[in-house]
Amino acid sequence: MKPETRKFEIKYLRTRNAIERKGIRMVYASLSAQYNDFLDRIKTLPVEMWDNAANAISEQPIKHFFNQFYPMSATLAQMTRKQMLQKKDAEDDLYLSVFERQMQYLASQSGEKITTITATSKERILAVIREVISEGNENGYGIDKLRDNLFSEVGKNLRGNGRARAKAIAQTEMISASNQASTYAAESTGLEYRKFWSTSHLQGIRPTHIMAEQDSIQRGGLKPNELFANGLKYPGDPSGPAEEVINCRCCILHEIV
Repeated sequence: MKPETRKFEIKYLRTRNAIERKGIRMVYASLSAQYNDFLDRIKTLPVEMWDNAANAISEQPIKHFFNQFYPMSATLAQMTRKQMLQKKDAEDDLYLSVFERQMQYLASQSGEKITTITATSKERILAVIREVISEGNENGYGIDKLRDNLFSEVGKNLRGNGRARAKAIAQTEMISASNQASTYAAESTGLEYRKFWSTSHLQGIRPTHIMAEQDSIQRGGLKPNELFANGLKYPGDPSGPAEEVINCRCCILHEIV
């Protein structure tokens, strides 16, 4: 791999990490909106309808996150295109809008992920409901006391688990979105290129990802349609198994032949 590609990687990761930090805040806000949606629903509901309220929380906050977050990766695609062409292209701004539309389309295809994240929110709220009602039955609490306890415990659950969960979601989606965006950028050049897996020298990298990196370097890069040694098209490949994708921190790099 060329030295200038490694230099580009440093700049690329700095930008990607800044976007990811925004993403973590966005996910946490979306999860908070789901929890608050539930709390608003139960203000006047009897206890026996709390489960129904939890199951009725909206997917919209998470959908909003995807729609806002994925297009942010267009900046990374633009960076990749400039690096590969080794010059400022007159169509840079045009391609930025193209990449934004491509990433917006990917966000619109994230229905299964949105449903899964929302289902996890529901499961956690339902678990809190069961705990609060069980404690209330043991102590003979009235409806007002039960509702106060539920508000308190739901808030604790969000604060205790929400930030770690938001970080995991944002990291996973950032890797997937950024590497897909970089792939779009490489394709947009219309030139022959090779792709490399990079672990970015991070700690705790999966052995299969180290293998993918070493294999791609030894081979002088892979052709665009080739799979890496771990069976993925790029880091964060959504078609790959969870154990290869969740919390991955790797990136894909490209070089013109």
